[in-house]
Amino acid sequence: MIKLIVTDMDGTLLDSQHRLPDGFIELISKLYDKGVYTVVATGRQYYNVIKFFEPILEKIWIASENGAMINKGSELIHVFSMDKEKLAPAIEDIKTISEAHYIECTSEGAFVDPCPPHVEHEMRQIYERLLMSEDAYEKCASMEICKVAINTPDAAALCMPVVEKYSSIFNVVLSGLHWVDLMKLGVDKGDAISYIQKQLGISKEETICFGDYPNDLGLFRVSGISYAMENAHPDVKAVATHIAPSNDDGGVQKVLEQLYKENYLTH
Repeated sequence: MIKLIVTDMDGTLLDSQHRLPDGFIELISKLYDKGVYTVVATGRQYYNVIKFFEPILEKIWIASENGAMINKGSELIHVFSMDKEKLAPAIEDIKTISEAHYIECTSEGAFVDPCPPHVEHEMRQIYERLLMSEDAYEKCASMEICKVAINTPDAAALCMPVVEKYSSIFNVVLSGLHWVDLMKLGVDKGDAISYIQKQLGISKEETICFGDYPNDLGLFRVSGISYAMENAHPDVKAVATHIAPSNDDGGVQKVLEQLYKENYLTH
């Protein structure tokens, strides 16, 4: 039986207009009352995620910043912080990338140097608490940085060739067409779910996950049942145990409703 549901947001749970499927809030609330837990695992910032789930905030877990920060509802549970001495040379290299803008993510908010309006607009779709500073990195000197997110016009072509050399020091993840994330080595969405599974006493075999992009592969590692969306990246489809309808077709909702009818969702 399934006791833990884990879902990515963008390209997975949310449709192309960034909307939740109809009835999702009600279904998750009903499942919680039956002892089934839900984790929203996303590259988005915590302060952005809570806007979507306000009615059931205290009934869900949130693994934000691609798993680097874990909240149980409104309570901060854990932050996987980065080593700033090791991070400094990576920041200098990031500054050399054409049209790159980088964000330091902390539990207090996300900090970024001034950037063009269209880039700021894209960032604010993900980072609700985005704070501009003339030297964002210095602004974070006294804070724990849990993720550095890099925005470029083509993340795979422009950014990855520069930062993948740091993959022995940090977890370097392609998380979108315009995004690459750096986090503490050994930390991804899967590690966050493992942490939550231990807290709840739930096994891999009792966990189901949904994802669409390579930054979701960690989820598949710690889930007995894994669904790649029909619109998913080929690398994700290749390792999934199942394929769900696309995000624009409400795939996550449809699969969960069917499993609920078949009594697979129970504690």
